[in-house]
Amino acid sequence: MISLADAAAPLRRPAVLVEMLLPSATLRVCSHAGGLTWGGSSWTGLGHLGAVEPFTDGPEISGMRFTLAGVQPEQIQIALAEPVRWRRCHVYHAELEDADDTVHWCERVWSGHLDRMALTTGSQAGVIQVYAEHVGAILSRVKLTRYTDEDQRRLHGGDASLARMAVQASARIVWPDKTWRAS
Repeated sequence: MISLADAAAPLRRPAVLVEMLLPSATLRVCSHAGGLTWGGSSWTGLGHLGAVEPFTDGPEISGMRFTLAGVQPEQIQIALAEPVRWRRCHVYHAELEDADDTVHWCERVWSGHLDRMALTTGSQAGVIQVYAEHVGAILSRVKLTRYTDEDQRRLHGGDASLARMAVQASARIVWPDKTWRAS
C-alpha cells in the first residue's frame, strides 16, 4: 500500500553508471541521455546507444558485456590502440532526481576486470563490445606459481630471499621444556 508521504515524494529514475580504468584515461559513461556529475566526476550520457548486460562464460561466475553503438571511425581507431586486458571496471546503480537529474543515491553493484574488446564496423558507424569478468573469477583459477626459490627468482629479478627456505622448512626445531633455564 502506498502512503500519502510516498505519493508526495519526488519521483526518481534509475540509471546505470560504468567506470573503466584504462591506461590513458578513466572512461565514465551512464545510461542517462544527458550525462551526469557524481563523485566529483563527469559521466558521459549514452542513452539508448549503450547497453550493459550479463553474460556467462563459465558454469558459475557471470561476467558483463558493455556495448557502445554508433561509434565513429576515429573513435574506433582510439579503441584499437587502447589495451584493455586486466583493467579495473565498476558498475554502479544510481537513482536520479526527476526534477533536476542529480544523483540522489548511488551504489557499486559489480566489480571486475576488462577481458577483451570486439569491434564491428559498418558503412557509417561501428559497435564496440567490451567483455569483463567478475573479480571472483580470478579466485577460481589455478595459480601457475609456487612459493619456491625458483619462482621467486624468476618473478622478482634474482631475489634470493627464499634460497634457504627448503633447509629451514625441513629443520627440526626443539623448544625447551619448562625445566630449561638459561645460564
